[in-house]
Amino acid sequence: MNRNAYNSNSERCQNGMKFQERVQAEMTNVFSDVVNTREEFAENDPTLTNFELNMLEQRYGDIAVTVNGRRVFVECVSVNTDGVSPFPESKIAKFVGDSKWYAIGWDGYGPKFIPARSMNAYMSKCPGFVRDGRGYRKLRRRNVRNIRIGCDGAEAFARHLGVLV
Repeated sequence: MNRNAYNSNSERCQNGMKFQERVQAEMTNVFSDVVNTREEFAENDPTLTNFELNMLEQRYGDIAVTVNGRRVFVECVSVNTDGVSPFPESKIAKFVGDSKWYAIGWDGYGPKFIPARSMNAYMSKCPGFVRDGRGYRKLRRRNVRNIRIGCDGAEAFARHLGVLV
């Protein structure tokens, strides 16, 4: 099986894209410069393949904003309807840095913006499993709610970054 397989018709993928669109729309209401990173990479270099775009997206997330001349990257994570989602080990390894944040949520909750450094440290302690040769951690809704560090909603995130006062 292709480890980089992407099925845009799967329920999980469609739910994730809806969540990403919701997060981007909410961020657009409070930030002046919000971009879809995949679209921006593709516009800047039309020769990039889907595989290359996937690799860039793993490092830079789904959405980027510019705050005081500095890029801040956001990776959207939608938790499944059963309350548990696989969180790839590759996110923990590749989505790192002080300017990286996760936006986590589900229907009726979120987004909750959590610094990547904190979320990656937390997830590395969660139970792991292997599926199709790829490592994952179990991300549970109750754990997301209980994480104290973070910002509930785009306005709180913007205030934290100094965009709103």
